[in-house]
Amino acid sequence: MRLQRVTLRQKEQKIDTLSFGQSVGSNLLIRFFPRFAPFAYILVALFSFLLYLNTFPNDYTIDDYRIITRNTHTQKGFAGIPDLLRYHSFHGVPELAEHPYYWRYYRPLSYVTYAIEHGLWGDIAAVSHLINAFLYAVSCVLLWYLCKRYLFPSSSDLPLLIALIFAAHPIHVEAVTNLKGRDEVLSFLLCLGALYYSFVFFEKRKWRYAAWSGVFLFLALLSKEIATSYVVLIPLTLYFFSTVPRNYLIAYGLYLAVVLGVYMLIRHQALGGTSFEVKLEDVLDNRFYASPWHEKYATCFYILLFYIRLLFFPHPLSWDYAFAEIRFYHFNELIVWAALVIHIGLVGYGLLHLKERNPMAFGILYFYGSIFLVSNLVLSIAGFVGERFAYQASLGFAISLALVLSKAFDSAVNLIRYSAVACAIATLVLGGTKTIIRNTEWRNNETILMRDLEAAPKSARVQANVGNLYARRALQGHPLALDSAKKHYLKAMAIYPKANVAAWGLGRLYAFLGIMDSADKYYNYVADWFVFDEAEEVKASKESLAWYYYVKARQKENQAQREKALTYYNKSLRYNPKNAEVWYSKGVYLFEDASPQKPVNLGEVIFCFERAVALNPNKIEYVFNLAGSYFYAGRYDRAKEVAKKVLEIDPKHGGAHEILKAISEL
Repeated sequence: MRLQRVTLRQKEQKIDTLSFGQSVGSNLLIRFFPRFAPFAYILVALFSFLLYLNTFPNDYTIDDYRIITRNTHTQKGFAGIPDLLRYHSFHGVPELAEHPYYWRYYRPLSYVTYAIEHGLWGDIAAVSHLINAFLYAVSCVLLWYLCKRYLFPSSSDLPLLIALIFAAHPIHVEAVTNLKGRDEVLSFLLCLGALYYSFVFFEKRKWRYAAWSGVFLFLALLSKEIATSYVVLIPLTLYFFSTVPRNYLIAYGLYLAVVLGVYMLIRHQALGGTSFEVKLEDVLDNRFYASPWHEKYATCFYILLFYIRLLFFPHPLSWDYAFAEIRFYHFNELIVWAALVIHIGLVGYGLLHLKERNPMAFGILYFYGSIFLVSNLVLSIAGFVGERFAYQASLGFAISLALVLSKAFDSAVNLIRYSAVACAIATLVLGGTKTIIRNTEWRNNETILMRDLEAAPKSARVQANVGNLYARRALQGHPLALDSAKKHYLKAMAIYPKANVAAWGLGRLYAFLGIMDSADKYYNYVADWFVFDEAEEVKASKESLAWYYYVKARQKENQAQREKALTYYNKSLRYNPKNAEVWYSKGVYLFEDASPQKPVNLGEVIFCFERAVALNPNKIEYVFNLAGSYFYAGRYDRAKEVAKKVLEIDPKHGGAHEILKAISEL
């Protein structure tokens, strides 16, 4: 039987006579431009693509370098794809590969696209920006087509308004212009594909379309975990915009849950776990690790209101809202209760109008359903607040605003109708202008950091990164930048004393200046070196510190200040554990420091000499002293073995012959 395209106002029918879409929305466009309406998709494509045309001159920014240009897997091109699928997403970043904090990220699909780009063209930022803009334009066109075919088929205005409002929203700039944000863009595009094929499946009742829907959802999950919400949002959308019976929707939701389960199994295999939680005890990366429940939830309710505010008034925008740009909130503050009332009111409206399938209720429920996973209400996420987190959820806002405008287009009152048209035009012009301007602020690291210093001056992370910007200038020979670097590092630490990036930056600066005690003071603030160990300037400053403390250790040793000497030896090895000379000198010091009151700890001496020999196996003094230590410790087999190695280096070495002779006479 041929399917009918009718409205949901009709009574639900059997599965063989399903209907799709809501009979809402105006047709003002057809009235004024009757020949243009069929080509609305061209307008959507051009509008969304041209908004990001000025991103092509942009460079890599913020985390793009780690994700793309310094990722050993993506830098292999096509050959790196198996490793991108096999390991966590930061496995190819040397300084992050082994740290458990990064083991919870599994987003291989977007990384695979970077590897393909590198294999075809190398690292060309303009090409990457072109691809991001293209994917974004395709998403907007698919959104228009989905709305036109299945959500609001009787209206020419509403699908177009939804697509254009979504395309023009400046909150999307971080996801589209920052190349790292491709995971958001790709995930949303694939989620729309999964939703589209879900409608096609119920329309045509052919299983291959259900399979395609599952494939698209699976690929969306491989792009970013936020696609998990579509396991619920797809059945919700089908409920609002089709007459598919509820039992079929439940069954289809279970099918999508199976797809999610397959993804989780693969994710578990790659990561060795399925948790999305942040484990760090650091307020910059795990905002609520030490927060009592009431502080956490009060702050989360405020954050949701903050996202709504950004959707209505996207200014100022920032790539980071870390502590204390958005501070902790409590239930004794009026703003928290206002936020709670707004959320309860909106969600309540959505649920109360669920039965009648009110499309405005859908827009509201879609927003909250999309943003729930990144709201910190259930999972504590890194980043805390991010404009990219509202990317998918902003569709709910676009639908709701378009519904209001489209209804006003049909008003019998000319003033209301013309005001609505003016409002729609202003929304697109102002949003598009803000988007284009914001794109220029993402031109490079310097432009985005200096601009967002004005937008988020209370963020410890922003202050620290601006400090890094000035520090790089100082290290390149611009002495006037030193004071600026110190100023921003100290501001970051004033906001959050445990700001590791700022402490590391100050330590690096003082090491560069040769003020080693100050360098050590700030390096001691750093709880974990894992982020910085591979950076060349960090290696250089740590090696400088290590050598400085080695010299101090020898000085204190000569001055018979034995305890201080040991302290400096240990500090030297902390900063550079790969210096064989320091290990050897510490071993000699420990052996010579022995006395009747303080017997020699041969185990520790042997450990030091073993480390020295491991780092430099051909240095005869190191090998001989190791053999002697084994001999004094009564480990004669090892002493004999190592003494023979001494003779391999120098067959006439008298000390080695004496050790072997002494062992043979035992």
